[in-house]
Amino acid sequence: MDPHRQAYLARMWAGADSGQGSMAYLRSSVSSVSIQALLVTLTTLLPVADCAPQYTYWNKTPTATLAVFAATFQQVCPALHAQLLQVATLRGVQCQIGIRNLTAQIFGMFGAQVHPAFIQGLMLHVWASPESAQADLINTMVYDYTQVQDSGLRDFRQGCSQRHAAWGSFSAAAAGLQQVELSPGYERLSPATNLDHFAAHWLYLWSCAVETLTRERFDETPEIALRHIDPAVFQGQGSNETFPSFVARLRLAYEATISELTMMCKPHRIPHEDSWCRWST
Repeated sequence: MDPHRQAYLARMWAGADSGQGSMAYLRSSVSSVSIQALLVTLTTLLPVADCAPQYTYWNKTPTATLAVFAATFQQVCPALHAQLLQVATLRGVQCQIGIRNLTAQIFGMFGAQVHPAFIQGLMLHVWASPESAQADLINTMVYDYTQVQDSGLRDFRQGCSQRHAAWGSFSAAAAGLQQVELSPGYERLSPATNLDHFAAHWLYLWSCAVETLTRERFDETPEIALRHIDPAVFQGQGSNETFPSFVARLRLAYEATISELTMMCKPHRIPHEDSWCRWST
């Protein structure tokens, strides 16, 4: 093997803990676009050749990406796949116990052969799939995560247990999805740009999904939905950001607001499109 690649893989796997980080989080936790394309984009950061080299050809299927791995996982392990979907329909302690048991089973199945970040990505992928009862919640949480600056991470996970239950799906413009590669979250999750710490951030994102799934109570207020386009919250055009990128971000935020207000049965609170278009003039 090429020495540089060997060193790269050694650093990538240096923090691999066979799921101990995931299980430790579950034991210590006290918490009672389509966006799906965004998560698929993020999971391409974890190629099978690097994170699960023994599964590059699994079940007679060439497996290069996590998305293909997940499809094969569904075929080879239909019971586990079904349980991952089923646990997303639970709440509170029941959900947390279910996730704890499934996490132990999946890490136990793959052992040290698959990088922990890859398994966490697999679980996220299933929870965000169209078959999942909570796909909208997970996909929108992942989108929000990609936009959070490093300084906001301390509060983000806590917020996941307090957010609105009825986040709706909304379609992301192609231009917006292209810009995910410039987002803070993408940089944090990428081994190419954050080799020594990317695994910790995949664990963090996975734990945010756990918080999102296990929460019990939700406040249905229009203000929660309107936060996406609140000038005090929405980040204005940066000095190095192109105008199309800014407009794409703004449209994503507006579509998120529409979706959430619609699912709250409060469509009358949807701002007119002209109100946000003025921002781009």
